[in-house]
Amino acid sequence: MTTFDRYILRRFWHVFIISFVAMMGLYIVIDAFSNVDNFIADGDGDSGEMMLAMLKFYGYRSCMFFDTIGSIVSITAVTVVLSLILRHGELNPVLSAGIPSTRLLFPLIWGTVMVAAVMVINKELVIPRIADKLVIQAGKTGHEVEAVEIVRDYSSKIQITGENLILAERKMLHPVFELPAPDFVPHIVDVTGDEAVYVDATDEQPHSGWRIKNANPPFAELNLKPAARKTILPGTEPGEMFVVTDVGFENMYMPNKTADLTSTPELVRRITSPAYDPRSVLNQSLHFHQRLTRPILGLLLIFLVLPLIIRREARSLVVSMALSGLVQGIVFGSAQAFQWMARSQYIGPDLAAWGPVILTGALAAWCWPILRT
Repeated sequence: MTTFDRYILRRFWHVFIISFVAMMGLYIVIDAFSNVDNFIADGDGDSGEMMLAMLKFYGYRSCMFFDTIGSIVSITAVTVVLSLILRHGELNPVLSAGIPSTRLLFPLIWGTVMVAAVMVINKELVIPRIADKLVIQAGKTGHEVEAVEIVRDYSSKIQITGENLILAERKMLHPVFELPAPDFVPHIVDVTGDEAVYVDATDEQPHSGWRIKNANPPFAELNLKPAARKTILPGTEPGEMFVVTDVGFENMYMPNKTADLTSTPELVRRITSPAYDPRSVLNQSLHFHQRLTRPILGLLLIFLVLPLIIRREARSLVVSMALSGLVQGIVFGSAQAFQWMARSQYIGPDLAAWGPVILTGALAAWCWPILRT
């Protein structure tokens, strides 16, 4: 990497960090203004406690915010860096030395790849570890009771619901598990309890599922069919019952949001599991394909921005930046349109994720001949 490459890369990081901090600050100001009453209530009127609650809340939110706008800030930094190079007349000496303008891509690609790598680490390692913090709303501690979604296990046909959830304890209060008939029992039976906790599979516990405390009716009183005895098991403690299912705690509260908070291996497990409903699988398949295409789309946008900013017959830098912004808006707008068509089941999730990539690649190839070299 030459001195000029390092100079461009430093400028890229300078613009990227300033842009991200500015956007994050704007988000905090708007969101905090909307939720200030909740933060005051959380701090019991103490300003120090309120500031500490806000610091924790937006500290966790910053990881999710970076995952959301990291790619946009990255391509914005590329656009600004190229515009500054033209504005300060730094491109003419490069071209005069016989170096093509495509050489500018090297440090910009490096910068974009580094941002994409940090985003992958953030997505796969950081966000899944703090997912329980990210679903808690502003001004809440997670110990409040929340509403429960009614969820069906499509493999066993068990319907799961309850009265309330406690997010911080990953606990469901007064659960109701409706056992289907005639597959599990002769007649439909509602198994209730004081509380239920979802337990992940371990070496000691080979199955994942819900542990119901003080189950009613007890396990011994259930007239289970042979097929049900692999799913409905006695608990380790008196009065407990264990229901084997892949439908976990995250599906009982805002299930459409949790797909964005899980790691890719967990996302693949959900997609391949027969326990999830078709719409949930469609949504998670879309998330999976978008994770694969997002770094590729970010790199292709660099090849699209370069000829639009450094055009052969460009008369105004402002016009070039406006044209670049317009084309980027078309790309991001098309991505949203493809997502809408996938969720409406007009197209598949794979085409919805790869469609913007194909469109961006075609636009970059079409615009490449106008690049000033």
